[in-house]
Amino acid sequence: MTIAVVADTHAPYHDPRAVDLACVLIEAVKPDELVHLADGVDCYAVSSFDRDPERVITLQNEFDKAFEVNKQLAEAASEAERYYLESGNHELRWMRYLHKHPEINGLRAMEFENLMRLEESGWKLGGMEREYCAGRLVLKHGKRISKHAGMSARYALEEEMHQRSVMIGHSHRQGFTPETGPRLLVGGWEVGCLCDLNPEYIRHPNWQQGMAFITTGTGHSFSVELALFTGTGRIRRTIFRGQEYTA
Repeated sequence: MTIAVVADTHAPYHDPRAVDLACVLIEAVKPDELVHLADGVDCYAVSSFDRDPERVITLQNEFDKAFEVNKQLAEAASEAERYYLESGNHELRWMRYLHKHPEINGLRAMEFENLMRLEESGWKLGGMEREYCAGRLVLKHGKRISKHAGMSARYALEEEMHQRSVMIGHSHRQGFTPETGPRLLVGGWEVGCLCDLNPEYIRHPNWQQGMAFITTGTGHSFSVELALFTGTGRIRRTIFRGQEYTA
């Protein structure tokens, strides 16, 4: 089985070219499953952080853009099962907002999957995390973050007590860190992001666009391939499995 993994689109602050390139790769590989590791919508309008008064945006616009991006990704993986995880810290912005406004908390129209129109765009809620290879590999958004690529994955391995491998988003970086213990060899992967690399709130962020593909074998075996996106301006490109793809 082949699983394509994307993360951190942050609509409406996604990079359309990076999303296009992800779709090109997905169409070429034809995975059996597509997993989004959350932070698909930014929820900027309900952020607890100071917001730019010149940035006029509504929550509805954010969810509409997220729907468009998710629909595009789903159409690229039309034959695959598609799962959207609900463990992203930006999705949790909406959860915290609901908890502060109990008068609307509990309305079906306010449920996250309905606001995101996941069923309409072809996705199923995937829970907080997904397990593969008899639980030896877990996919989740991630919590702790480091400024160094690969270190956030190491933190995630620590959370699993180095007993199973982990793939995360959250850091907006690509990286891999292996750990060999007395009995197990485990790995931690960061898949990269599909969001804009020039946000207003940070200067020259150490972020990388990209995605990942997992191939499962028999028993507990699996392999991971990271696709790193490069290019500036109007072009995004990657070399994957010996072939160059552009968008």
